[in-house]
Amino acid sequence: MPLGPKQGLPYDDWLRAYTIGAAYAGGQEHERGQLVPGHRADLVVIEGMLELDGGARVVETWIEGTPVYQREAPVPVAAD
Repeated sequence: MPLGPKQGLPYDDWLRAYTIGAAYAGGQEHERGQLVPGHRADLVVIEGMLELDGGARVVETWIEGTPVYQREAPVPVAAD
């Protein structure tokens, strides 16, 4: 069953749930859930949206503040 507007969350609520809320639920709010000094900086940078352009793509992944993956820039295709 597709989700409709009544099942959506405002962006701020969604972000809080997936960051600070998830850390609190896991008992890890003292070490993660916010980008602040002393907390782990694990994050994923995503480009695109599933609903709008056919797929989100991972651009970067960071673990403990260190980049561990960066997508290569697409190679331009020469026009014939």
